[in-house]
Amino acid sequence: MLLGSPDALGQFGPWYGDTQNNSPTSTSAIEVAQRNTHDQALSPHQSHPKKNSSLLGTFYRLATPTASARFSEEHLVQHYFAEVCPLFSCYGSNANPFHRLVKDLWTDSTTIHRAVQSMAIAHLSNQYPYMAPLGRAKRSQAWRSLQADLRAYRSGRISLEKVLMSCLLLGVSSPWHTPTNLGLPYLFIARTLIQGYMRTETLRPHNTLSDEKFYLDAFMYWEMLASFFEPVAMTSFPLGAPDPPILIRGEAVTPHPWTGIAPELHFALAEIGRLSRRRTNRLAMKHSDSQAMMQKDEMDCEWASSLERLVGSIQLPAPDDIVDHGDEKTSRRDLLWTTEAYRYVGLLEIYLIFPSLLSNRVNRGDSFPSMDEHVFLPPTEDTGFAKNQDAWLSTIALHALRLIKDIPLSSAACRMHLLVLAFAGS
Repeated sequence: MLLGSPDALGQFGPWYGDTQNNSPTSTSAIEVAQRNTHDQALSPHQSHPKKNSSLLGTFYRLATPTASARFSEEHLVQHYFAEVCPLFSCYGSNANPFHRLVKDLWTDSTTIHRAVQSMAIAHLSNQYPYMAPLGRAKRSQAWRSLQADLRAYRSGRISLEKVLMSCLLLGVSSPWHTPTNLGLPYLFIARTLIQGYMRTETLRPHNTLSDEKFYLDAFMYWEMLASFFEPVAMTSFPLGAPDPPILIRGEAVTPHPWTGIAPELHFALAEIGRLSRRRTNRLAMKHSDSQAMMQKDEMDCEWASSLERLVGSIQLPAPDDIVDHGDEKTSRRDLLWTTEAYRYVGLLEIYLIFPSLLSNRVNRGDSFPSMDEHVFLPPTEDTGFAKNQDAWLSTIALHALRLIKDIPLSSAACRMHLLVLAFAGS
């Protein structure tokens, strides 16, 4: 699948130790660090005695290990492209926009340069925990640089693409540095820019956005993630859900690194997240007007019914119609099965919030979508559940899990499975 500005730590300069190789074209950052620290590891007694005086200090993260990893900015950027970028997407190849576009942008954008370094450090800090403050320092520098970029964008001196990419990289990676940091400030900035672009794109020449579909789908995914915890949720849409696009056999579908092959499902999930937030907020308002709450519940139920129809009617492309994304470990069927699993967890969330919609569907005898050998089987009579509703919910959740069960862990499509597991497990 797939959010603050931590305090700056100004004492850290652009270099994290000297390196013995300034052009690690085929060596990972971790291998470089291990080579640079090898001599120190063999000669621990050469360090200052006070640094080795307490193993407990190191255990409490009060001391820095003697054999410190050393990375240059060049190594960090390379680590982003070699290791971080594939973890950030549902397919890993040079065709991935987070590889292709960042490669084109980072040399001319201080913010993107610092953002990819901070992401690389966050990943490396899993192996070198004492590097975490360096990552937060880089994020703080990137945040200040982003403020300058926003001023430059308003005066037409920088492209919208650079600002949006900076927000994407810094926002979605915020929890990598601080788990409780959801990066919402970056989303709010990007949301304002995207809304302005969509309203005025024909009026401002410098506002042209290349790779438009990539950015719009990326922000649809980000909005979907945020919808489940954003403080204020928008009201239901009175005109009903939009009609899903009708796929033409043979029409090429290019996978998106975050939304895969069906961004419409992420729109539906984002709206379902809003439904969930509104319902939770209303239940917390004990002294509200009950009549008004009932009217709002009725409106939300109608909107949920519209979303239910949208989720069920979205057409998925045939495997041969999916553009080759260049990742041999991630098959097109992996993406298809993952997308179908998203369809089922979307239905699951709708029925958890509005059980009456599931009862109506069961009573009507409406069938559930099936794909290839993954045929949806309704619950049997002897399920062990006291309520038939619970048996159906469990069956839907298990079907979503069965859809992704046979996808190998080596497939980058597994990056999209966290949401499926979270929804099905709830």
